[in-house]
Amino acid sequence: MENQEINPIPTTPVTPPTPGTPSTQIMFPSSIMWMVFGIVSVVLCWYGFVPFAGPVCAIIALVAGILAFSKSKKMQKEYDANPDMYKKASKAFIKVANITGLIGLIASCVMLVIGVIMTILAAVAETSSIYY
Repeated sequence: MENQEINPIPTTPVTPPTPGTPSTQIMFPSSIMWMVFGIVSVVLCWYGFVPFAGPVCAIIALVAGILAFSKSKKMQKEYDANPDMYKKASKAFIKVANITGLIGLIASCVMLVIGVIMTILAAVAETSSIYY
């Protein structure tokens, strides 16, 4: 009983995982953040037609869309240069950031123009009602 080992040493050697295997792959840094920027851009751009506050929302959506779209292009190039280093979900997040950033960019430009027109019309209607 005295010669029994409590924690025996394993007989098979443990090899460290090689780079590129699923256990060593990492998420692409900031891919989730830029995906969220793209989603925020799409959501905020639809408030652009509201008088007075709409253009502010459209400008915020425009900035978020530009950032998400431009950063996703850079991330895609870096991902394509070394795809074995990153998880597959990173590619999906980068693609979502690209698509939502582009949609938010286009829609917020349209909504910004509509919001400015609606604000001007609301201001004119408000000032014209003062004189009557």
